[in-house]
Amino acid sequence: MMMAGKGDWEHGPTTGGFLLASGGLLLGPSIGDWAGGLGGRGFARFGLRTVALVGGLTAGFAASWNNNDDAGGAVLALGGLGLAAGLAVWDLATLKGGVRRHQAKSVSVLPTLSPDTHAVGVAFHLAF
Repeated sequence: MMMAGKGDWEHGPTTGGFLLASGGLLLGPSIGDWAGGLGGRGFARFGLRTVALVGGLTAGFAASWNNNDDAGGAVLALGGLGLAAGLAVWDLATLKGGVRRHQAKSVSVLPTLSPDTHAVGVAFHLAF
């Protein structure tokens, strides 16, 4: 049986909660990018958040590997988590403007030359 406050990383609700929270932190903002038609931006920012989180956790575990009483490992791990969370907030804050720019209305007026008749004309292109 798991005691309250004990982090049993092999069995118990701590593992499920950690995986669910990290998945939401990494994938959540990218789903908005992908749904808005910004696939490249979604994958790039998903990669940034993943590198920040995994890099911070790896550095934290490496720093505290032989010295469990040192707080440096916890600072590095929490720093990586904070960086990933900050990137997620930044992604969500800039999502609406990015989708708006991606789906912007445009009007183009282009001069044309018909290859068959060699007639000169104007082509209009409207995007909504």
